[in-house]
Amino acid sequence: MESSENTVYATSSEGQARVLVVDDHQDSLDLLLMALENERVTIRTAHTGQEALAFLRSEHFDLMLLDILLPDINGYEVCQIVKSHENWRGIKVIIISGRTSLNDKLLAFDVGADDYVTKPLPLKELRARIHLMLRLRQTEWELTQRNRQLEELIRISEHLNERLDLDQTAQEIVKSALRISNADRSYLLLWEEELQHHVVVAAENRTGKDNRYVISKDLGLSKLIRQTGRPVVVPDYHTNENASPEFPKDNYESAGLPLRTQTRHIGILVVTFTDPHGHFHQSDLDILTTLANQAAIALENAQLYTDLARETEKYRLIAEKASDIIIS
Repeated sequence: MESSENTVYATSSEGQARVLVVDDHQDSLDLLLMALENERVTIRTAHTGQEALAFLRSEHFDLMLLDILLPDINGYEVCQIVKSHENWRGIKVIIISGRTSLNDKLLAFDVGADDYVTKPLPLKELRARIHLMLRLRQTEWELTQRNRQLEELIRISEHLNERLDLDQTAQEIVKSALRISNADRSYLLLWEEELQHHVVVAAENRTGKDNRYVISKDLGLSKLIRQTGRPVVVPDYHTNENASPEFPKDNYESAGLPLRTQTRHIGILVVTFTDPHGHFHQSDLDILTTLANQAAIALENAQLYTDLARETEKYRLIAEKASDIIIS
């Protein structure tokens, strides 16, 4: 895999964690909001258990700060519902309570709470606990994402080894690139040596708009990728001075990865977001680079097989014509 030092990479801001604060007392809410001031988070506040559950049904959250005493259902019940729900159980839950008995703490952990904080708590310690939970949540997400990407990489590697059809191989590669990166569009450009340009031979699109199979001149970013053999990432492709005018105008952060073997440049794999908030992590680029390396070998084999099939067909036709001439 290529390291970040070998990638032309223009960084963009990472996505923010989302925190749901559930408390029906304004003083407690103010304290919890103060504890979140130094974190890069998006915050929602709820005053009842039912209001909190309504938020969970409509939005994604990474952390919940949950009071026990609520006007409707108590915090224990809310925590138990969250931790037993398939889509919510990954949310970190810190229960905030004035109860200090051991039984209360044990009950909180029995229903799935990740931490138990008793009031009043020094602000500095509260911030430390919140920061720890957010880091744990981020680490778990990264591990899950990485495992999913590796599973897809293994799947596509086995699949590519079974393919010799060039068009099908190219289409499988662009589909896999989207599964790995969670991006919106993917293009595969093959290099035409004689014509000195790239041709888009496969494209995949999550946005529902029509893909355009275009010919890209050897200029700008595609030329840079071909000549350097290095991945290139641009934050806003549609405003980049080297962007191809033939590509859609709503492509934002985009990654171009060279498809190279030891002997030659095969083409370029382009993966792009149409959402201005979509960004590539370095781990995404590492996995995509590995995919590109495997794709280059598979495409070269498919091209050789296609060329061989054409030559075989040509000689077959020549042999048939020769037989007709001899008979004549």
